[in-house]
Amino acid sequence: MTTTTKPLRYVLSRLYPGAFASYRGVVFRVIGPEGGSLPGISSDTKQTLDALRRLATDDGKRLIAKAATKLQKAISFDSGRLIANLEEMNLVIPKKVDLRFDDSLDIVYCTDPACGTMDRLKYFKNPPKDRLPLCRVCRKAAVQQAPVVTPQRRISATASYGLIGDPSQTVIRNIGERQIFCPYSRVGDRCNHPQGDGKCVHDFMLKLGSLRMDDPQRPVDSLKRYNPHCPKGLEVPGFPLDRPPRTGTNWYRLDFPRESMTAPLQVSSVEEYSKASDSEVELINAGLKETMPLVFNSNLITLSESKFSRLNVLEATYGYRVGNRFSGVSSYYLDGNDNSVLGRLTDTQGFVLSLGKPFDTRLEEIRQSSFKSEQFENLKEIALHSIKHALLVLVPMMTGLDPDRFYGSYDLLPDGGKVFVYDTDEGGNGGFATLMRDTRSFVSMVKEMRRRLDCPTRECLNACKQCLFIKNCGNVNRKLNRSVLLQLDLFVPS
Repeated sequence: MTTTTKPLRYVLSRLYPGAFASYRGVVFRVIGPEGGSLPGISSDTKQTLDALRRLATDDGKRLIAKAATKLQKAISFDSGRLIANLEEMNLVIPKKVDLRFDDSLDIVYCTDPACGTMDRLKYFKNPPKDRLPLCRVCRKAAVQQAPVVTPQRRISATASYGLIGDPSQTVIRNIGERQIFCPYSRVGDRCNHPQGDGKCVHDFMLKLGSLRMDDPQRPVDSLKRYNPHCPKGLEVPGFPLDRPPRTGTNWYRLDFPRESMTAPLQVSSVEEYSKASDSEVELINAGLKETMPLVFNSNLITLSESKFSRLNVLEATYGYRVGNRFSGVSSYYLDGNDNSVLGRLTDTQGFVLSLGKPFDTRLEEIRQSSFKSEQFENLKEIALHSIKHALLVLVPMMTGLDPDRFYGSYDLLPDGGKVFVYDTDEGGNGGFATLMRDTRSFVSMVKEMRRRLDCPTRECLNACKQCLFIKNCGNVNRKLNRSVLLQLDLFVPS
């Protein structure tokens, strides 16, 4: 698969090294034979060199410095690790992506409950590339990929900074196919089966066991192992799949392979710039000058600096979270040597929301009244991140474009901050330009955005899919709080 087949933004958010990817119902993983920190990715040499030349300018160095600061903060928050020389990160723009089976995805079992025989795809001769083959034993039903074991971070281990984020803990394991599927077998050729003679015969050891799903409504929990190959013909009931024991930092769960088992960890940095004569930007901002006071609180937002603008954007995927977006374990591509990250440099356009010193003052009042245990800087980051999500969550619906066509970033400033939301296509895709040119649509979107913060469907504690979650959040929808935005009174009530 190449980046001409899929947009580059899609590759950064879905096809990074280590990611699961589904193709026609078959789950693969981005891996490859090459060494280094980005296996499965072949770089686009021309685009990568061009981006590095642009990053060598003064504007580019500012983008790198912002990204490096955000990277270190994100990694420190997640794992406590410190990585050296992040300002010298090696930006790699991908050209070709390899989707392959690795050992964790290679085990399959027959979907016919009467058979259920386990197998490995690599044992099949010339299997079809776009679908799973028929079982080699019964030759009637197609095989299905077996569950895998994924690590989950234990909440009580969040203080064990040196351990969390260790790449050795992010291994996805298969359930094993050469096991003796018999709970009666014991050490020393003994057999505890009530109808047996006390002796176990092991000539079935190299045969594959079977898996059967007892309840389709509980596809993982009801999956049991069977041993249909007992040489003595003894009946062996099914018993649950084993999983690794808990460790000091992780527990493990069984789940069927799916794309959502990995989520990208990303940062972005943005710099505004202007052209000598830019009629499109000037026209849109002339309309926004009248619209902004109708929807935004001018006491907190610096309206004169909040505008539609040209933007230079650096996006970097620096690792992934495996197992679960919230409780999974993080792994990073950065190692302190070449510090390779998958990314791109884009000249695009979007909206900039500027918040001045009154924003900080109001946020400190909120912290003192409702979030006393939270450090001010952390609460400020939560607020800016939540504002970014609020500005993005309805844009796909209002424009009719895919969520991957929009993204955002924010800067923490000594007095206030800035939030950027923008088109992800080079030069812009017209999404934000069209939305902000249409005053009625823009006002309608912001008012609906304010209404959603009340989360009338779920009344969630911090944030959820009904209010602030977005599909492609680089921080996997963490550090969000709708209550902070409600107390800020950032938006003019309807």
